[in-house]
Amino acid sequence: MRDVARPMIAFLLTFAALTFAPLALIVCFFLLSQFWSFRFGPYAFWAALGAFIICVQAARMLLKYADNLLITPDDPNAPVAPRDEYSHDWREYSEQIGRYKRWAYYRRTRQFDKLAALEQEERELATKAKARARNGSATGSPVVAARPVESRSPAVSRRPPERPS
Repeated sequence: MRDVARPMIAFLLTFAALTFAPLALIVCFFLLSQFWSFRFGPYAFWAALGAFIICVQAARMLLKYADNLLITPDDPNAPVAPRDEYSHDWREYSEQIGRYKRWAYYRRTRQFDKLAALEQEERELATKAKARARNGSATGSPVVAARPVESRSPAVSRRPPERPS
């Protein structure tokens, strides 16, 4: 039952937060306009705006609480990636995204020679990462040399895919 209750409560909190903000707008500016003008006089608009901001912050807190319900540090079922699968170095991360995009491009345009070179580069990087992990270094060197971006012109040689015989 607990596995179903937490996501359901988080869903209800999210729904409440998303409906609370528009309702707060209606209540603060339309329904309570006479109260604000009676209570604060010429500063009624600023009082209504302040109340609306407080309501929006309350909705944000509801959303944050709903997120915390879904994933908590003590939850054994929380989806946590192993340390080897993610990098805290933004340079490595952006290079990895670039390699994924190049791989997709080479695959789509059938540039199999460049695809093989890219896969060889992936294997070399994987062996370097394993060596770093054995040495205890969490991140690589702080300076990463920039590589030139390959040409994306369609005039590059295209080789048909190899068929198994």
